[in-house]
Amino acid sequence: MKTILVKKYMALAWLCSTISLSCFAQDALTLRSNTEGFHIGLSGGYKHWISSYFNQLDELEPTGIGGGLNLGFGLNQHIELFATLDYHTFAFQNDWDAYGMTIAGVGTRYNFGGTLQKVRPYAELAYNYQYLVVSPVQLNGQLFKYELSGGALSLGGGINFFVSPRFAINLKGGANLGKFNSFLLNESGIEDRPDVKTFQFGLGLNYFFN
Repeated sequence: MKTILVKKYMALAWLCSTISLSCFAQDALTLRSNTEGFHIGLSGGYKHWISSYFNQLDELEPTGIGGGLNLGFGLNQHIELFATLDYHTFAFQNDWDAYGMTIAGVGTRYNFGGTLQKVRPYAELAYNYQYLVVSPVQLNGQLFKYELSGGALSLGGGINFFVSPRFAINLKGGANLGKFNSFLLNESGIEDRPDVKTFQFGLGLNYFFN
């Protein structure tokens, strides 16, 4: 009788162990993130710009806040193509009619890790078009509207924190290095081509349609 009970207990223990290991294995293989396919993201943050060309203009209010839209398509779990559009305003303290920067860009992103990880770091490289408007600017006793535009190379990175396989909280940062190829003073072009550098950090939400 004791032998039968021992065998039953051993069989029950083996069954419980098998079920536990099966559940653990299933949980270990659960999909936690998926960067393949189309995604859309919204973000907000701050941007800082500097230029060696301007005399103190970039020191008045060089840091602005704003937000943007990010569209991407993951070719697989690692390689992703994306496009961005954002706007930041710098007009907070002084009496500006307009002071803001719009940036539109396209690029490629490399996502690290895999679908079993909730935390997915990434690095990205992009080419951006920058458009800066500053008005009014006092120059030689006159007031001018500055309009500057040009391309820039952008390098950045960030981390996607997946709260579900389709929804992620995004923390990102990056830098742009370029030159304004067009410089308008009151809508009249001049030959100067100022350099420009921008740095930005942001927090956003991404939704993956996969």
